[in-house]
Amino acid sequence: MKEYTGNEKYASQENRKKIQRRPEELYRNRDFPFVRFIVTQDTCEPYGAGFHYPHWHDDLQFTIADKGTVLEYVNGVEYELKEGEMLFINSDAIHMTKKVIGDGRFISMNFSPKLLAIIEGSSMEQEYVKRITDNRSLQAILLTRGEEWQNRLIDEFYGLSRYLDQPECYGREYEIVGYLQRMWATFIANVESGDKKVSSAFIRKQDAVQKILTYLHRNYARKIDLAEICELAHISQAECNRLFQSILNTSPYEYLLHYRMEKACVLLRETNLNVTQVASEVGFN
Repeated sequence: MKEYTGNEKYASQENRKKIQRRPEELYRNRDFPFVRFIVTQDTCEPYGAGFHYPHWHDDLQFTIADKGTVLEYVNGVEYELKEGEMLFINSDAIHMTKKVIGDGRFISMNFSPKLLAIIEGSSMEQEYVKRITDNRSLQAILLTRGEEWQNRLIDEFYGLSRYLDQPECYGREYEIVGYLQRMWATFIANVESGDKKVSSAFIRKQDAVQKILTYLHRNYARKIDLAEICELAHISQAECNRLFQSILNTSPYEYLLHYRMEKACVLLRETNLNVTQVASEVGFN
């Protein structure tokens, strides 16, 4: 991996805020952790840079191909969502939208497991929520129109999406949670979480990739070399390359290059910086 040096001359706190967002900032109301994204090739409403590069979060996620075909990538596995098909993505799974084909569109709903647990530490949380979220072997599930319960789940998703299009009213949060809990009840009643154990090696690999990605996301604007990030994750350079290829289907160098380009696009769109200044901001020499 080559070294890249970012000139900090044009760096500013304001510009950094435009291209770095904490997970809780995805929500309009931090006290109600739920958000719906509607995404095409060129747009994301509400704006949320991040869906097209690898990320993970504590939230649960249901994503549906509302139009056309969408390719999703979860922990090294590619899922092709045809129109009307849904993908469940579990908490902490590394995922990204690989491609929205043509004039395709997808709807994604992210929400905290706390909205399902009702009472933290309760038997409901342990039996019905953590049984799924703590299962590292259950990363994602493709849901189609093949079975009645899947039809019901997809219909509930669309029902919630239609409700969100209506004018806001008093008690809106209760209605949203009602939809989510009905969806979740259908989901957990029909999905076998099982007792399948994942190897400690798999967990170490996933943790190492997450640690490296977090480091790259925080330090992309400065000089970074492969030896530095390998030392951080306590792995060899060869192992680092293998992990990125197996989980992200790319190399660390290619990933960093792509990530910097994405951040550059945000600055070009949302600031008055010229191309040279933007290049410096995101770590291109």
